[in-house]
Amino acid sequence: MVQFGWPVAMQPVSRQSLERAMFTRGGYRLEVPARYCDEDRDWADPATLTTEPASFPAAAWSWHGPQARVTGPAWGGCFEIVDFHLRTGRYLLPEDRYEGTVLFLETSEELPPASYVYRMLMCMGERKLLQRFAAIVWGRPKAWSFDTPNDLAAKARYTREQYEAVLAAVNEYHPDVPLVIGADFGHTEPQYVIPSGGTVTVDGEARQIEVTY
Repeated sequence: MVQFGWPVAMQPVSRQSLERAMFTRGGYRLEVPARYCDEDRDWADPATLTTEPASFPAAAWSWHGPQARVTGPAWGGCFEIVDFHLRTGRYLLPEDRYEGTVLFLETSEELPPASYVYRMLMCMGERKLLQRFAAIVWGRPKAWSFDTPNDLAAKARYTREQYEAVLAAVNEYHPDVPLVIGADFGHTEPQYVIPSGGTVTVDGEARQIEVTY
């Protein structure tokens, strides 16, 4: 609903990705957008309907780990929701079924602290689940909310600390995995559609992500 109801019109990259996912078949390379948005407008204000939200230059995705090409089914989603599933021990496949899968995770508008991000990845590593994934793609975090209206410096600090937490946990528990940080599929705009359960290729040498719809 948020993407369909984006102020003024749907964000073009999000619209194109959705159209491809729903109405086409094939592989598509994901590109770093020129700009991104993580600041909401107040829907109680009529001007929200006709005013583009603020956007900011989008930093390039960062690549870590071996320069390997990995293709596998995608699994993951919102970091906090995945945490719910892991805590309850329900709804999930046996852990060996995730062997060779591409893990994609992104944090929500609740703005979880870097310490929480590290601890959850640590727990995935301690239970030997993190090590089953053949590649990891981490989303560009939303760093602003109505409850926490961070300025640009605070947003940059929040993002940096989260990325450092991800790197620390992955380097500790799964250092040989291709890792992409800052991809655009989460709670920011634009959003690429990730085919959960479908095929994703992470190419560490060419520094490209391709999804198949």
